[in-house]
Amino acid sequence: MRYTEYMKTGIASWKALIRFVLYYFSIGGLLRTLFVPWRQERYVSDQPGIWKYIEQGTFYIFAVVVGLVARIGTIIFGLLVLITVIAMFPIFSILPISISFEDLSKSGSLGKQWAYPTTWELNKHGRDIRKDKEVLVIDHDEAIAQTERVLAREHQQNVLIVGQQGIGKTTRLAYLARKMYRDLSVKALNSKRLVQLFPEEMAIEDIRICVQEAVKAKNVVLVIENIERFNIIGILEPYLESDHFQMILTTDWASYNATYKHHDNLMRVSEVVEMYPPNDETTLLYLMDWVVAHKAQSRFSKEVLEKVIALTNMLMINAAQPEKSIDVLEELNTLDAPVVTQEHVEALISQKTRVPLGALRNDEKQKLLHLEEVLTQHVIGQDKAVHAIASALKRGRAGVQDSPKPIGSFLFLGPTGVGKTHTAKMLAAYYFGGEHLMIRFDMSEFRDLASMDRFTERLASSVEEMPFGLVFFDEIEKAHPDILNIFLQILDEGEFHTSNGRTISFRNSIIICTSNAGANYLMENDTQSQELVIDHIVHTGILKPEFINRFDATILYRTLDRSGIEKVTILMLDSLNKQLRKKHNLEIIITAELVRALARRGHDTKFGVRPLKRLIQNSIETFIADKLLEEHPPQYLSLFFDVQHVDEAL
Repeated sequence: MRYTEYMKTGIASWKALIRFVLYYFSIGGLLRTLFVPWRQERYVSDQPGIWKYIEQGTFYIFAVVVGLVARIGTIIFGLLVLITVIAMFPIFSILPISISFEDLSKSGSLGKQWAYPTTWELNKHGRDIRKDKEVLVIDHDEAIAQTERVLAREHQQNVLIVGQQGIGKTTRLAYLARKMYRDLSVKALNSKRLVQLFPEEMAIEDIRICVQEAVKAKNVVLVIENIERFNIIGILEPYLESDHFQMILTTDWASYNATYKHHDNLMRVSEVVEMYPPNDETTLLYLMDWVVAHKAQSRFSKEVLEKVIALTNMLMINAAQPEKSIDVLEELNTLDAPVVTQEHVEALISQKTRVPLGALRNDEKQKLLHLEEVLTQHVIGQDKAVHAIASALKRGRAGVQDSPKPIGSFLFLGPTGVGKTHTAKMLAAYYFGGEHLMIRFDMSEFRDLASMDRFTERLASSVEEMPFGLVFFDEIEKAHPDILNIFLQILDEGEFHTSNGRTISFRNSIIICTSNAGANYLMENDTQSQELVIDHIVHTGILKPEFINRFDATILYRTLDRSGIEKVTILMLDSLNKQLRKKHNLEIIITAELVRALARRGHDTKFGVRPLKRLIQNSIETFIADKLLEEHPPQYLSLFFDVQHVDEAL
C-alpha cells in the first residue's frame, strides 16, 4: 500500500516536470514565431534616399536571423531536456519524489518572453505587476474570476473595476497578475502581461505610443488605476474595438455613476466588475495577517483588532476596509508601548477624527445626568423641548442606541423670539464645549435650486471640519424642496454624498431645524396644540410629512407667559452683569420693579423676547456706554435703574 502511494507521488511529480519543461521553454510558441524579428523594427535609419531602406532592411534581416537562431537553439535544448525527463520515468515510478509544478513555475517562462515583440516604450513607462511581491487575498474571489472570464474573451474583453478607494483593487490586480505569471490563471491569460501605466508621469504622446505597442504586442493587458484623475479616454477610444487591445480600468462609484456609466463606447466593449468592502470577519483576517507579517503578535490582541475595525467603520466612513484599519495599525505600531491597548486605539482615532471617545469619565457622567436641569435654567418655559434633547444625548453618549443616525435630530416649531435658537446655543455651549461648536445655516439663503451646490459644499466642508458638534438650520421651510430632500438621507442614514464622491457623516452631530411655519395659525386660532400646528403645516404644503417624520422629535415652542418673560429678563440682565464685571468692574442692581417694568414693556406676543433685548440695549446698555465714554469713566460702580429709565427709552 505504501509503495503504491510512492508510485502515485513519483508519477505525479514526473508529469509536473514534463509540463514545466514545455511551459518554461514554450516550445509550441517558439515554433509559431520562428521568423519573427528578434527586435521589432526598432531601428530607424537616418540615411538619405535608397540607403535608408537598404540599411533598415539589413537590420531587419539580421533581427530575423538572430531570432531564428535563438529560437531554434532554445527549442533543441528544450527537446533534449524533455527527452531526458521522459527517459527518467523508471526512477520516478519507484522513488517517492515530490515536485510541485506551482513551485517550479515561479521562475516564469523563458520562451514566452521571446515569442512576442519587445515593447520598448511600454517597458520604459509601465510596470509589469506580474512580478510584484506576494499579496494576500482572502475575499473577492468572484470579482477576480469575473475579471479572468472577461479578459479571456475573443471580443469585448475590457474590464472596468468599480469600488471605493482603499477597498483593495490594486491588491486584487496584483493577485491576478501573480496567477498569470505562475500559469495558474485561465489558459488564455497565462501568456499575457499585466502592465500598469502612470498617466500623471507621462506625456500624451508617450501614452499613445504605449497603447500602440500594447496593441501590436498582442500579449499585454494595460492597467490604469483611478482613471477619473486623467482625461485620457479619448486616447484609448480608437483602440477599444480592437481584439488585440485589452485594458483594466479602475474608478470609484461617484465617477462611474457621474461619467463612465454614460460613456456608450466604453460600456459597449467593457464589463463592469463591482468590488465592495469586506465584512468585519474578513477584515479581521487581513489585520491578523498584517500583524504576523510585521511580527507584532505580542503587541496586538484580537480584541484590539476588533476595536480598530469597529471604530474605523463608525467614524472613518470616507475610507474603505481593510485599508483604513491597516493605516491605523501602522500608526499604533509606532507607539512606545510593549502592548497596544483599546485605550490607545480610542485615543488615536479620536485624534484623527476629532470625535471624543473612551469610557465616560465621572465628571462627564454627572454632566449628562444633570443636562436637563442645567438647560432648564437657561431655556425658560420650554421644558418639553429640553427633556427631548437631554434624553437623546444621554442615549447617544452612553452607547445605548446602535444606529447610524445622528445623535439626535429635532424640528423646533413656533413663533419667533420664544427660545429656539437660544436652546441650540446653550446646548452647544454646555455639552459640546462652546457656542463656536454650532454650525449655523440661514436657510432663507437657499430658496432656489441654483443654490444647491453652494449649500452642499458649505455643509460638507463645515461638518468635515467639525464632525462633533451641533448643526443648526434656521427657517428650514424657506429652503428649496430639492434641498430639503438631502435631509431625508441625513436623518435616516446619518450621512450624505457630495457630487464629487465624498461621504459626509452626521453620526456624531446633533441636528436642529427651526421653523416659524404655523406661527400665524397659532395666533389666529389661539391654540397651543402641537398636533393642530403640524396638521396645518402639512395641509398647506409648507413641509412634507415624510420630512417631518424623519426627526427624532418635533417640538412646539409655546409663547411665553408673563412669568416666563420675567425669568428671561433676569437671565439677560445676569448675562450683562457678567460682562460688565469682567471688563469694567461695573454692576447693575437688579430689582423686582426693574424686571417687571422691562418684562411689561419689552414683551410682544408676535415677536417674542426680541423686543425685550432691544429695550435692554436702549434703556440700559446705551446709558452704560455713555458713562464709559466720559473723560473720567467710573472704575468701581453699581448702577441703579428705576422704571423711569425704561419709560424714557421707549
